[in-house]
Amino acid sequence: MAFYLNIDMIASRMMAQVIQIPAKNPLFKRERDSGLYSVHSLFFANALFQTLLNFVYPIIIGFGVFPFLGLFDNSWENYMKFVRQSFIIATAGCASGVMWGCIFDKEVESLISSLVLMLMFCLGAGKFINL
Repeated sequence: MAFYLNIDMIASRMMAQVIQIPAKNPLFKRERDSGLYSVHSLFFANALFQTLLNFVYPIIIGFGVFPFLGLFDNSWENYMKFVRQSFIIATAGCASGVMWGCIFDKEVESLISSLVLMLMFCLGAGKFINL
């Protein structure tokens, strides 16, 4: 169950960026060329908003998943450690989604390539767990 939770954290945060960024790139380029705002302000606002979502999402998912993991110690301290690790995983997924969304201009290309990347990460994680 923890494996699926990690995949959910990475995939949901990554796909939110991969789908958004190529779709709003033409509008962003047009507004940037007309001088409405800079690249820094767009990415700072995007990073700030995504960080807030990355805080909320692990807390909500953790309340539903953490009690059913079958841990011996379901204390509040372990729950907070669980949420912290989930936040780090969600932030890594968000950052890779931003990177992948910025590399490609078309949504389909970025979606397919990010899914392949995620598949390679998942297969590699299974290899390291089973050592």
